[in-house]
Amino acid sequence: MHQFYGNSQTEVIQKDVIKGDVFYFITSYYGTKFHGRPTSNGEVFDMNKLTCAHKTLPFNTILKVTNEDNGKSVVVRVNDRGPFIKGRDLDLSFAAAKEIGLIGVGVKQLQVEILESPKSE
Repeated sequence: MHQFYGNSQTEVIQKDVIKGDVFYFITSYYGTKFHGRPTSNGEVFDMNKLTCAHKTLPFNTILKVTNEDNGKSVVVRVNDRGPFIKGRDLDLSFAAAKEIGLIGVGVKQLQVEILESPKSE
């Protein structure tokens, strides 16, 4: 298992990630404004599904995102690209953010574990 700390780690992540790798990502969420719009992989964004956006992780990578302050975790699938705000590494769907208590907080460093990574995009 590899652990990566720090702000805006997106640059260090390549297409090949290993199951069990752990990252600490500055995480935010997106919802209503993007609901019903196409995602980068061609799906329609549904803010009520457990999905996320990352700049470089392969589409369909499965992540376990944990809020260490309250112990809550959620499993999400990468289906979009982003976030596009400097210093942020991951955007969760509204539903995923709600499950781990990110709503109201807005932006927080969270633990992210690779549960499953596709062999190719």
